[in-house]
Amino acid sequence: MKWVKNYLYKQLKPSAKLEILPVNENICARYIPAGMLEKREYWYESILDVDQSVPDEKDEINLFVSLGNESAVDGHMVLNMLDILISTPGSNVRLNKNYRVCESAGNLTGVIEDNTIVSRTTDLVVAAHAFLNHSKTDMLVNFWENCGEHDERISRLIYAARHVDVGISMCNILEVQEGIRLLRNLFMDERSWTKDGDYGLLFGLIAGCIQADYGVLLTCDGGIPFIELIKWAYRHQLYQQVLTLIESNAPTNLVNSGIFFYCDDEARKDEVTNLFALQRLEMKPYEYYKMDDIEHYFVKNYDRAGVRLNGSRGEDRTLAYAVLRAQSIENRDPAKICGHTACSSIDTVKNVLYAYYHLGDVRNQISHADSNAMAERRLIVSESDDSYAMLLMKESIEFFIKSYEAAMEEVQNKKPKIVAITADKVRNAADCIRRGRSQAEQHPSGERR
Repeated sequence: MKWVKNYLYKQLKPSAKLEILPVNENICARYIPAGMLEKREYWYESILDVDQSVPDEKDEINLFVSLGNESAVDGHMVLNMLDILISTPGSNVRLNKNYRVCESAGNLTGVIEDNTIVSRTTDLVVAAHAFLNHSKTDMLVNFWENCGEHDERISRLIYAARHVDVGISMCNILEVQEGIRLLRNLFMDERSWTKDGDYGLLFGLIAGCIQADYGVLLTCDGGIPFIELIKWAYRHQLYQQVLTLIESNAPTNLVNSGIFFYCDDEARKDEVTNLFALQRLEMKPYEYYKMDDIEHYFVKNYDRAGVRLNGSRGEDRTLAYAVLRAQSIENRDPAKICGHTACSSIDTVKNVLYAYYHLGDVRNQISHADSNAMAERRLIVSESDDSYAMLLMKESIEFFIKSYEAAMEEVQNKKPKIVAITADKVRNAADCIRRGRSQAEQHPSGERR
């Protein structure tokens, strides 16, 4: 080391002699002999020892790493070692710049290139993995904000991904739809990502992975297919989100698809509205929320009392309710809200309704875990250690997907007449009936005013 300093700073001719800058007076260098380069563990340990050799009182150091060869493997391993230094909890190490020396054949000197982006690919790969596998964009957003680059198309990609993340986390299907719509519009631009520079090349690979993963969600016409979103979320093991998406959105899709709906004739719309209104009048004020969504009420709550009144002891109440609701398709009782379907078989309707009701029961069981399970610490630690609750949930989700797709296959290419009724219409009809009853009570038939 002393000979190197003496040669570089004193023995060279004036035109080539180096000058020691004040900032470099205490520079520390480590050399790895050529014979030791074959033993990679030696220089791995040497790099990691740098962090330990820095005095605690030092606020900042500059670390320069130069490879004596052009091995891609060696370069990759050095970057991995630096990534460990940077990522270690409590570490103050940060990588500002990474330069690469490109030697030219026949020339004594080489070209120095800024190769910083390569050293940051690890962070980008981890961030992309978090989004593609778990729909989390925090790392992706943080990477883009801190890289110092500006590109409109990449920003749009991350912004759209953020919508999907927020929507999945909050089980808000409208937010997810907005994110997928933005991604769909972005991918309509077939311009090559390589035209956006090095970062464009990297994000172009991520965009390709998103397109392959989302598949029909990005290519279908119109809205997002409900069952395809469920299958996508299930494939990514977003189980709680799957349960919530099915619970909150299945009724509307069952009605709108023609699998199970409540009115098929405009001429009977007022009549069916009044039947819903009568149901509302029988409710307590704190139960009115059940009719904020008519489709949800019709599929999930209507005529529950029929099971309680006619069911037998020990029977599966969920299955009994599914059978009761499916049988309403053939019911012509004017006092009842009859069911309608475009399916070829009533059993198909019964199966999908039972799958939906059963999944709701499973969701409640999982959400309200028994105290014994907590006390015995029956925890799920890996995919191979599924608890009974996990297996039951997976089977229930798969049963719903299978039943729903079977029903959709039967209604495919059919165009049933589906007449929608809003919650406001039902509320107004209930108010009219209530006022009519009140006036009748105040003025009985035959009484002179």
